[in-house]
Amino acid sequence: MRLVMNLQEVEVALAHLMTASAKPDMHVFDDKEPLSDDVVRRMISGYAHVNDLLRTGVNLFDYGCSSHWLELNHLVLCGTTPGRREQFRDHIEQTERRFYDDSIGGIGERIEWLRRHRSSAPEALAAGIFLHITSAPQLFIEGNRRTATLIASYALVSHARPPLVVTDSDYQAFFSLTDDCKHIHRDRWDHFLSYYAVSYRIERFLRKTADGRYLTTDGGDPG
Repeated sequence: MRLVMNLQEVEVALAHLMTASAKPDMHVFDDKEPLSDDVVRRMISGYAHVNDLLRTGVNLFDYGCSSHWLELNHLVLCGTTPGRREQFRDHIEQTERRFYDDSIGGIGERIEWLRRHRSSAPEALAAGIFLHITSAPQLFIEGNRRTATLIASYALVSHARPPLVVTDSDYQAFFSLTDDCKHIHRDRWDHFLSYYAVSYRIERFLRKTADGRYLTTDGGDPG
């Protein structure tokens, strides 16, 4: 049977993370959108969309499927309600123009990277695409970290690996990694070694934090 994500367990993990983020000494969350019920709902809607892709056999990494990348970004930032989508219509249009038209920071570079690395181990593939989305220039105007989390989760679950779910016990390591990603410029020769070092660290993080609780068989998904 096809594997999908256990959305109930994912939501429990994110709820615990939200509680941890509210503590006054959690400075790691400074300068980031505070975790809230709304942020968690939007993230769960993104995980649910990934499940839909897995169930229907959509290959997120094929040519012609890039619209799903955009939809995941829209979900984590704007949610699903038509009113909110209309409220952020200008932002959505700007994101789509950058996504398709930017020859350096757009989707074309990422698809080309995926074409060359399809045979990589699942954790290496997920780490590489996560870094390709979050390093400079980033793929989206906003929400790169959360969208990359969802796309990395697709890469993992489609190969029978647990998804990337940040918990209250590993968020500090996760945010440290993502901050490092932002400072890497893929087109700079002097960042070459840093790129591979961070990619390897992400891969190790994925292997270390993999948790089978977040996987279930299709048809048994509580979400």
